[in-house]
Amino acid sequence: MCEALLRLCKTCSASVDLMSRHIQIYKKILALCAKSCRACVEECEKYSQQECQRCAEACRRYADECESAIAITV
Repeated sequence: MCEALLRLCKTCSASVDLMSRHIQIYKKILALCAKSCRACVEECEKYSQQECQRCAEACRRYADECESAIAITV
């Protein structure tokens, strides 16, 4: 489960640079990506396995990147 969520967050993160260039349309997409990544953090933190904890940390970084991109495009 955590791996699938991590792949989703990585996809969001990879899109941040491109999306931040097209302000109005992509702000909503960035917000959805951030929300998805935060959900990943919540889910992965439920498990004690090291892999899940690393996934939670990575998803947290990706969510932060999305949120930062939104703040820059305001």
